[in-house]
Amino acid sequence: MEASLGRKKLPEKFQGLWLEWLLGGFQFSAHNAFFETCIYKNILVARYGWPDIPNKLWDDTMARCANLCIPQDLDMAVRVLRLPAMKDTEASAMVIALSKPDRKGYLPKITPEIVAMADEYCADDCRAQKGL
Repeated sequence: MEASLGRKKLPEKFQGLWLEWLLGGFQFSAHNAFFETCIYKNILVARYGWPDIPNKLWDDTMARCANLCIPQDLDMAVRVLRLPAMKDTEASAMVIALSKPDRKGYLPKITPEIVAMADEYCADDCRAQKGL
């Protein structure tokens, strides 16, 4: 199955790797996998034709936290476990604000600085999830 992004197909090398992961049983990990699967299935699969990821290949770190009586909030779980990767609460608020229009219905202006901050925030989240 080919994966496409808009009108442009993803490079064949990437498609092959992605399908290799799917067929090989690679585990996709997320904190609150429900959210990630919704985005994946409703955007990447439905709109762009990416191959579906079977539910059995998702690993949910939030569910693991709940099972171990650890707070399910990623920031709190990281703090309770005293993991080295901490969430950036300022960047978190900024990223959330990017999806909320102002009173006139306009979204915030996205500058290169905001993109860099959002990128680092996402990397911090990945490090925190990896620590779990």
